[in-house]
Amino acid sequence: MHWAQRAVLIYLGALSIAIWGYGVGEHHWWPYQSIKELSEFIEGDPEEAKTTVLQKLQNDLGGHPHRKLIEYNAQKAHPERAYQVLPLPNKRNRRLDPLIYQSKNASPALRLIYGSFDHKKGINGAILLSEKGELLWEWIVHENDLDWRLIANAERKFPHGILIDKDGSITFAFDNGNSLQKFDRCSQRVWAEHAKVDHSLSHDHKGNIWAVMGPDSLGLFSAKTGKRIKRINMKRLMKKNPLVDPLGIRQIDASKRSRFMTKGGGYWHPNDVEPLPKAYLKAFPQFELGDLLVSLRSLNLVFVFSPEDLKIKWWRSGAWRRQHDPDWQADGTITVFNNNMHNDVSTVVRIDPKTYEHETAYDGSKEKFYTWMRGKHEFLPNGHLILSSPQQGRVFELDSNGEVVFEFVNRYDEQKSMLVSELLTLPLDYFEQNAFESCQKVKLNQKTKQNHKIEASIPTK
Repeated sequence: MHWAQRAVLIYLGALSIAIWGYGVGEHHWWPYQSIKELSEFIEGDPEEAKTTVLQKLQNDLGGHPHRKLIEYNAQKAHPERAYQVLPLPNKRNRRLDPLIYQSKNASPALRLIYGSFDHKKGINGAILLSEKGELLWEWIVHENDLDWRLIANAERKFPHGILIDKDGSITFAFDNGNSLQKFDRCSQRVWAEHAKVDHSLSHDHKGNIWAVMGPDSLGLFSAKTGKRIKRINMKRLMKKNPLVDPLGIRQIDASKRSRFMTKGGGYWHPNDVEPLPKAYLKAFPQFELGDLLVSLRSLNLVFVFSPEDLKIKWWRSGAWRRQHDPDWQADGTITVFNNNMHNDVSTVVRIDPKTYEHETAYDGSKEKFYTWMRGKHEFLPNGHLILSSPQQGRVFELDSNGEVVFEFVNRYDEQKSMLVSELLTLPLDYFEQNAFESCQKVKLNQKTKQNHKIEASIPTK
């Protein structure tokens, strides 16, 4: 073959490889998905514990839950606090029991904690504590036996988003999961909807459930059946509000078109959606019943919009950094869980949507409170503040003076804690009278029997 012919073939081959490489990177041609999955495995999720490749393999094969562990020792962080051991009778032997601290000033309440507890029957779940801090009940949550392809095994799922009904049933979701599900008090599946739901779940005034959906969407679901009623994509919201410029701040602009940056948390990264409840209508006359309060982490943006016409009615960016969980408050203000990423202390910010004036409602410096991602907060009627700090593996309650009156630390070993997602505080009379009758007495119908069964995780009483 003549040298010129060889040169042409080499040139055409190089050109073909370049075109193919461009197509893989820009248009996701084969084998983009395989390369992406391998890269994600080696690099790890940016929102999980930092692990080596060997530790990732150990985690994913069920050997040791490295991805769910955080460097945090409560007894070293707060040696002045008289922690007690909270026995988890059904935990795996490889972990230690959690720690609990509770003073006489803790709110009289039941406490539901959602997270990873390394139960013998499953790594993810929820626990219910009594007013005195005693274990009352446990749930195991999973995506076993669903008909669709799962994104990750249980060791790579992170519990994130939960609701509980008066009959003891729970509705829940996972980061890295592929469903919205409801389980009864005995951890038996009631329904499951194929949807990439994560971060947060909130009831609207009709009893339906608003949830964050991937990618970059919000979804409304039926609480009775789990079926999706509505989906609102952020791109559609952006087109409906062209004058709200921060929605496009992560675009790279060219002369004729723009494209979004994909790294660093995604285009928008919605992480909370909460409808305005009827009880707070008078406190927010500028908004309407069911208007949605939304947090977009990637933009440091919190805003309110109508789910009917998608009009954005109010927004604020920059008063927080990589925030989560904005909440409506009875006094007409909005409070925001400010992760304050990379600044080593998390806070809660309070803002008046009428004047845009804001202040720090709680500074976590004294408590050494910092979670660079995830997180929840709740102000109780008595003025106490509930905080969930996933990246410390703990949840706690502060009184009106800022003193800790309750704390649960999901201790795993002497140096590390295990992921917890959130703490829900419930009235003492919240549940129906027979909500927690022994699961050994429950007669399951044939349809339930066909689903994956988990034995009751509480001894028969």
